[in-house]
Amino acid sequence: NYYPGPGNYGVKGNPYTKLEEKTCSRSHSEAHPCRTTHRTPPMAHQGSGLAPGTYSFKSGIEAYLAKSMGTRGFYDTFSGDRSKPQPYGHFSVQKRKPRELMNFTSFVEELNSRHNKKRGVFSKISRNLETPTERIYWATLSQCPRKLVSVPPPSMTLL
Repeated sequence: NYYPGPGNYGVKGNPYTKLEEKTCSRSHSEAHPCRTTHRTPPMAHQGSGLAPGTYSFKSGIEAYLAKSMGTRGFYDTFSGDRSKPQPYGHFSVQKRKPRELMNFTSFVEELNSRHNKKRGVFSKISRNLETPTERIYWATLSQCPRKLVSVPPPSMTLL
């Protein structure tokens, strides 16, 4: 398959470099350009550059301490005033934003609001109505029968 699938970005973001390396490694014709032919010959061995006395070995403990120590030092959590809260770490105190005073409504304003307007007020509707005032009772004819005047005669319903 000459076309690589999605997500195969290859070396330096070019998906075709891997395919070109595969074609160059096989036996191929002279017409196919190959990247391996354009490589420069390797440089001659020049040595490691370490002369006697220019390096020093560290013991295992020194290497461990150098690796384990952070940039802030060994006793980072205890450096500074202990009476102040810790600025970072597991036991640090979260920084809270200063809160502004909220606008609370007073009891009288809440009592006179439009939501509480009808609360505690007696209803002006009579108690025993012929038709119920709430919509839930209008669901069936047994709950709220129609008046005979409002029902049209059967001859008009056929039209």
